[in-house]
Amino acid sequence: MKQVFYEAALELSGKLYSFMESKLPFREKIEKIVALFLTETMACPYRETFMITEMIDKEVDLYKLKDEGAPRIKKFMKEIEKEMKAGNITQMRPVQFMMNLFALTSHPLLMRPLHASLFNLSNEQYDRLMNERKKLIVDALMR
Repeated sequence: MKQVFYEAALELSGKLYSFMESKLPFREKIEKIVALFLTETMACPYRETFMITEMIDKEVDLYKLKDEGAPRIKKFMKEIEKEMKAGNITQMRPVQFMMNLFALTSHPLLMRPLHASLFNLSNEQYDRLMNERKKLIVDALMR
């Protein structure tokens, strides 16, 4: 199971890091990150649940992933601070911005069965909502 976890984590994080480190304007980076996360999670809906379960069961070495990603994330956090100072993002700790980004993308997908049932949505309707969220999330995060 460890190998499957690392492959899934490295695949997604590699794509995320490529957007974080790109020369794109900040808003476009966020648009790409949101689209990537939603698209990937919709294509593999149980990957996030699997990864969380593996982390909880402590079957994986989270420090291995942290050591690789920490410098990249730190650099991106500096970019978030710069955007806040420029007035493009509401002032907050950069970690709060990142948590908001991931919460807005992951929560509706992790809770899909409950939301679909509560709101009486078909798979197609739910997918359309998730595609609409791509713009809504960026608009909620950015000024």
